[in-house]
Amino acid sequence: ALYIAEMLHVQGWDTRTVLERIEIEGEEHFEEAEALGKGVIFVSAHMGSAEVVAAVAVLRGYKITAVTERLRPDFVMDWAIACRAAMGIRLLPVERAGISLLRSLRRKEMVAFVIDAGIERGSGVPTTFFGRETVFPDGPARLARLSGAPIVFAVAARLPGGRFRAHIEPPMCFDGSRSPEGDARCLTQLASAFERYVRRYPGQWYAFREMWPD
Repeated sequence: ALYIAEMLHVQGWDTRTVLERIEIEGEEHFEEAEALGKGVIFVSAHMGSAEVVAAVAVLRGYKITAVTERLRPDFVMDWAIACRAAMGIRLLPVERAGISLLRSLRRKEMVAFVIDAGIERGSGVPTTFFGRETVFPDGPARLARLSGAPIVFAVAARLPGGRFRAHIEPPMCFDGSRSPEGDARCLTQLASAFERYVRRYPGQWYAFREMWPD
């Protein structure tokens, strides 16, 4: 319920509200990623407020295309698309996003994923998370390999008094690797960054799927 309420609430935020309510650590990393001239692959998680960290990117002037699992029933998907559009974000179902994402990056725009999303059959990369093997979506790593664009991982943690702290990590996964092994290394970096923030804010992670299936 909090996640849905926040999605609706953040739509009305202007630049002043963002500056008043959000502390940003590492904003310079967006600039470092932009300077590479390949677009930016933005990766977050169902942690703290994904809506708030997306608002930071939108108010920096990015055109954003985000990927989601197809939601059911259809009216829920339509509602999510409309909410994202109100924030200036184009939302695409994952099964038809590939070419659109590459085109967005070629226009030096931003594309967005959540690292702890559901996994389509055969589409994940095994990696270690909290000392146990799991599978993360391969979309961000594969797109970085195909496009040369850097990945920027970020989360926004909730603070007392209705405030937030956005943490933005340095660009990663733009070393020009063209192999599946490079995808695995990239996912290891992402998993490590994600794990650090779960340890720091353990009560703010919403695990919407089974992370360590038996």
